[in-house]
Amino acid sequence: MKKDVSLKPLELVERAAIIEALDEFKWKKSAVADHLEITRTTLWRKLKLLGINQRDRGKSRYEAERGPNYEAAGFRVVPCTNYVILMLGNFEIGDNIDGWPEGLPEELVKWAENELKVKHEE
Repeated sequence: MKKDVSLKPLELVERAAIIEALDEFKWKKSAVADHLEITRTTLWRKLKLLGINQRDRGKSRYEAERGPNYEAAGFRVVPCTNYVILMLGNFEIGDNIDGWPEGLPEELVKWAENELKVKHEE
């Protein structure tokens, strides 16, 4: 997929998560909708909105091997002395002192905390 400039950073993360679920459930949309706890109608709308189609089949395996590209999606971390602030553009999403927001993907949290380690090693 070419990076669609009309997709917002969170939509890029959502797109990757939906493709991963589609691959996991062999593109059986009813099973995917149940897994994501959304209606099939909502899933169909998201597929259309995010430009997901059969050409994306199997792309989540590549993402799983290298991990999502959060930087390309607009996320960044601001390292402080002993904690990290996660930003999306100019908006603060949360930090590892006050606690990450509920529903934040675990992989995104791991990436942010890993970025803190990398920044401190530099």
